[in-house]
Amino acid sequence: MKNILFLAGALLATSAGATGTDAAGHAMTRDLNVCGLPAWPPAALARGAEGKTTVAVQVDSGGRVTASRVDVSSGHKDLDQAALAGIARCRFHGLAAAAATPTQWRPMQYVWYLPERPAAPIAELVAAVRAAAETGAAAAQMELGWWYQAGKLGNVDLAQAEEWYRRAAETGDAAAQVRLAGFYLQTVQPPRPDDARHWLRQAAQAGSAEAQTWLAWMADTGVGGTRDDEEALYWMTQAAASGKAEFQARLGNRLLQRADNDADRVRAIELLERAAQQDHAMASFFLARSHEQGIGMPRDEARAATLYRAALGRSDGRAEYQLAAMLEEGRGAPADPAAAAPLYRQAMQASYPPAFGRYARLLEAGSGVARDETRAVEIYLQAADMGDCEAMRALGRLYQQRGAKDAYEWIGRALFCASREGGR
Repeated sequence: MKNILFLAGALLATSAGATGTDAAGHAMTRDLNVCGLPAWPPAALARGAEGKTTVAVQVDSGGRVTASRVDVSSGHKDLDQAALAGIARCRFHGLAAAAATPTQWRPMQYVWYLPERPAAPIAELVAAVRAAAETGAAAAQMELGWWYQAGKLGNVDLAQAEEWYRRAAETGDAAAQVRLAGFYLQTVQPPRPDDARHWLRQAAQAGSAEAQTWLAWMADTGVGGTRDDEEALYWMTQAAASGKAEFQARLGNRLLQRADNDADRVRAIELLERAAQQDHAMASFFLARSHEQGIGMPRDEARAATLYRAALGRSDGRAEYQLAAMLEEGRGAPADPAAAAPLYRQAMQASYPPAFGRYARLLEAGSGVARDETRAVEIYLQAADMGDCEAMRALGRLYQQRGAKDAYEWIGRALFCASREGGR
């Protein structure tokens, strides 16, 4: 059995050659789907390196990787090392539970591939764009910079890309200034946050909401300096004044988190309402949380459920999880664990950590799904790896019922986890 992982911005895990009865192979596939993607080395990405790395791993009874090796190289040492580093961070709880001998070497393959390079623009178009760029047309300069960055004129040439982006930014074009700032923050290595901030300030002062949002992010995260909450809030407010839903949602959520009086809560809710009316998913989600918890408004769980449904598939699993919890617990509607179960699974597919423990609880109890304690333990272990204190407590209880030696270790870990949560 060989698991194959395709890397091109998304992860697909399949068990090549696994049969329908290959429990260990399918368990390993489930583990791999929970495990994060390995980081693509920037140098390999820049030179367009592709290939297939076949690795093999050994795991212990707890699902930890104890040894790994490259069986077939991709032809690129940095890709092979990234594959080994990525697999070392995985935990194979399902494999450890399903395999009779989990310590045997088990192969899998990372397939590193890049989307096909866009076709080169026709010669007449290149000549026309270059001529316009040479005369100072910012749009043409940006296009030419992008062609160099994307490798549309041959190999990727970041120096030429920067040159044309800079020339476009120097014309005073705000979009070009934001493009150049993004290039400095996201493309060049190492990043150049001071240069990015210089151009973002110029664009922000010209009224670019996108630049204002970038500046808010830099102040909020401390990129290129120290965190500054007040500056972040200032730039968020400037961006929200554009009327765009994305920026209204960000400011509304930020104000709601910081609000210590009713006036601020009302302002936050108004911003979220405006964004939700524009079908902004995260605004609907934040607004749903407010209705569910009665923050800034009377509690209304039925309205919360409606808003969560509006955000399904667009909130990285959060709306699925919250709606599932309401359905499981009978809040806003009669209890329906059978309807909650697929929502928890969808949240798990989006790698939303809290969903794992809640779905495991359904499996353990046979509530809304067929009872499967073995699978429940497997998922509780995954949840515990994500820091879920309740999952640790459940493992301690289940292992204690089985008389397993690991019971008190998990009870101790649950107590320690709970003490840390209480101290935050």
